[in-house]
Amino acid sequence: MPTLGELVDDLEGIKLEHKEVKELNQLKIEIQKEIYKGFKELATMIAEMDRQGLDESADILYEYEDKLNKMVDNFNDERAELMEKYDIYWIKEYEEDGERIDKMKRKEDD
Repeated sequence: MPTLGELVDDLEGIKLEHKEVKELNQLKIEIQKEIYKGFKELATMIAEMDRQGLDESADILYEYEDKLNKMVDNFNDERAELMEKYDIYWIKEYEEDGERIDKMKRKEDD
C-alpha cells in the first residue's frame, strides 16, 4: 500500500487530456494532501499535549473530519456527474491474488 506522499506524487504525475478529468484529479490530489496535512498535525498534537489538551482537541478533529468528508463528497459528486455525462460505469475485476480492482468503462464500449 503506497504512502500518502507516494499517492500524491502518482496523482500529480498522471498526464490527462480532458479538462474535466484534470479538474477531478486535482480534487483528489487536494483531498490526499489535506489528509496528509491532518495526520502530520495530529501526530504533532499528540506528541505535545497532555491528557487535557487531547480531550480539548477532539472538537478540532471532528471539524477536520467534517471538512474531509465534504471534500470527498464533492469529489464523488463531480465524478458521478462526469460518469453520467459520458456514459461511464464501474466494473469490478480481480487480480490473481483476489485483490479487487475497480475500473471505469464506457457503455458504448460494451
